[in-house]
Amino acid sequence: MSELNEHLPSDMENRDSLLDKFGSVGDLAKSYQELSQKLGEAPSGREEYHLPDGYADDQLLSAVGDVSHQNKVTLQQWEVLAKAIVENKENGAIARASEKASSIEGWKRSAARIYGEDLDKKSALAERALEHFVNQNDDLKLVMEETGMGHHPAVMDFMVKLGEQMSDDVTPDSETGLASLGDSAAKLAERGRKLALMRSLRDNRDPDHEEVLREFMDIQQKLEDAGYEGVTDPRLASKWGA
Repeated sequence: MSELNEHLPSDMENRDSLLDKFGSVGDLAKSYQELSQKLGEAPSGREEYHLPDGYADDQLLSAVGDVSHQNKVTLQQWEVLAKAIVENKENGAIARASEKASSIEGWKRSAARIYGEDLDKKSALAERALEHFVNQNDDLKLVMEETGMGHHPAVMDFMVKLGEQMSDDVTPDSETGLASLGDSAAKLAERGRKLALMRSLRDNRDPDHEEVLREFMDIQQKLEDAGYEGVTDPRLASKWGA
């Protein structure tokens, strides 16, 4: 039995791996000293500024890594900086998704109160106008997608009136617009929006925070990889009143 075994708490995490790697307290102390020295030095190569897991293609972190290397930032400083950037990006994504999801849900409830039993009919008319007018104008489409304002009762009412003035021959085909985007991405976005409203996602002291955060960011990344803007991408929303 090694000397180190006598000094490590019996319930210490990774205790066995430390005992396998180090034969004495001196070996452990020497390793720690070497690591501290390394972290306190500026690496010679850019590749030593590792990007956090899941952010290998992040342009901002890559650019900051380049600047850090050029200015001889230590690895310890880089780790603190990279962690702060990641936390800022995650918190920003959560806040934006939560705020937008809350607004859209509120607007949908308002539409349901306004139209009552006619909600489905009015939603179909609004969809018709959206496809025929908004989606044919790239600038207008971009504004609607980024703000989610298509769900606002005033905007929906305007779209409904436009839809009522249109003849049936301009009704969008069922394979165009939102209907053609598929269920899997839409279901992921729906789940992500629900997560964005959960207190455990916004409160890092909540015992479920880490698990919920991982699920939210995983969904966000999958949607972005598929070419969407994330859980709030209007293309992944159901019809106005859904």
